[in-house]
Amino acid sequence: MGTTIDGIAVVGGSWRSRHRALRLAVAATGAALEDARLQPAAVDILINAGIYHDRNLGEPALAPLIQADSGINAGDPTPGRIGTFSFDVANGGSGVLTALRIADGFLRSRTVATVVIVAEDADPGFGLAADFPFEPAAGAVVCRWTDTEPGLVSFRWHNRPDDGAAFRAGIGLRHGRNVLSVHEDPDFAEQAAETAVVPAREVLRDHGLGGDDIDLLVCSPAAPAFTKKMAMELALPDDRIVAAGPALHTAAFIAALAAARQHSRLSEARNVLFVCGGAGLTAGAALYRP
Repeated sequence: MGTTIDGIAVVGGSWRSRHRALRLAVAATGAALEDARLQPAAVDILINAGIYHDRNLGEPALAPLIQADSGINAGDPTPGRIGTFSFDVANGGSGVLTALRIADGFLRSRTVATVVIVAEDADPGFGLAADFPFEPAAGAVVCRWTDTEPGLVSFRWHNRPDDGAAFRAGIGLRHGRNVLSVHEDPDFAEQAAETAVVPAREVLRDHGLGGDDIDLLVCSPAAPAFTKKMAMELALPDDRIVAAGPALHTAAFIAALAAARQHSRLSEARNVLFVCGGAGLTAGAALYRP
């Protein structure tokens, strides 16, 4: 029994939505629910793991806006009517895995039945970003609890604080405007991999597994330095590593999940290792058994 991933969707930005993080997130949420064959009213919790907001607005949190625009139980719950709790999680490239850990806690407690996690990357537009480096895209996953499948069975985390030296995205005042700037050190991907190897090995050790037992490693970021380091440290052949969207940030892990699902690779695997590395440096790993 455990938390399973029942719906996955990734959408790209067109010329109309490339500066609209909210619009991309709503599109991905609707597509993931459709993929899971669920109606919006079935969602108990919506977690937004994206960090880039339209026009760099800090408030309100984006999750309630995604909920409202997706038609997910708008308004306060009343007797006999379901309500939806929505909130943001800000952990950069590790945000989706963080949200999965939170979702697993809620679902494991049996207080909810369905959780949607969404992440989106979009230039805030209007000249409010200095050379925004990521492609406009959003991804969403639908998580549910099952009594018949193992699902998510283990999580581990590791931090190597660097005060944002390797990667940082922040908003500062320039000429009277709040401007987003993103800095990535050339060695960030390798540093992130060095951090991510620690929780990955801990998850394997927790379950008495070795590299030969892992059918798929689904990871982000998709930078070659990251995937190459993970393959070497975990003794995994390249064809077992799935990463997608080298120009994506918070949505990259969901894009990797979508790629892993192709040709039934995700559903037919016995042991799937999820690994995310992000700014901080912060990294997480989880074992998923479909």
